[in-house]
Parts: sequence; structure tokens; C-alpha cells
Amino acid sequence: MRSCILITTRSEKCFSEVNRVLKVGGNFLFSFHVGDQIVHFDKAHDKDVHIDLLFFETDMIISLLSETGFNPTDAIERRPYEGIEYPSTRAYIWAVKNKDIELSDQSFRKKGIS
Repeated sequence: MRSCILITTRSEKCFSEVNRVLKVGGNFLFSFHVGDQIVHFDKAHDKDVHIDLLFFETDMIISLLSETGFNPTDAIERRPYEGIEYPSTRAYIWAVKNKDIELSDQSFRKKGIS
């Protein structure tokens, strides 16, 4: 099964929801563009759009996965296919759900994550 997850600045909420729906021992493969910038597009495949794409640092995503009940088992980064893809590094993280967790907004505010 393939899915697309749109992440806002509240990445921990996204991973908490994935944790909620997976069984313990379930696998989660997450891919993203590596960096700390936001890239804006007005066109995509010759269509007018208005979209901001958030890039993430690999270590930050690994930490968030660990904090939300996952065991990241593998992480790789690759360069883009020149002339075919947007010129940014991609990351792929494979994680296994360790346990069921219940997280509230307050637990993240206490850790300084927003």
C-alpha cells in the first residue's frame, strides 16, 4: 500500500497518528526532502498551484519517530536524479512501531517542540 502524508510544522502530530493506527511491530517507511528550507511553487506539471514544501533534517525526523513510539531501523539519503527531479537530497527512514503511546499537545510543549 502507498500513502502520502502531508506534514505541517506539527510533525509530531503526524507521527503520533501513524503510531495510533499501526499494530505494535508494524512497519513505517517515511521519505522526505532533506534540508531546513521551505520551497514555494506557483506551477506544478503546467498547472497553477500555491504550495509551500517543507524540508526536514534527517536527525530531527529520527528523533521525532523515536519520541512517538517508533524504532528507526534504517535511514538513507540519496542525491536527486539530475535533470529529472527537483535538485534536493531525499531521505528514507524505515521504522518499526515499538509500543502504543498516548501523547497530548502539552507533552510536546514541555519538550520545546512546536
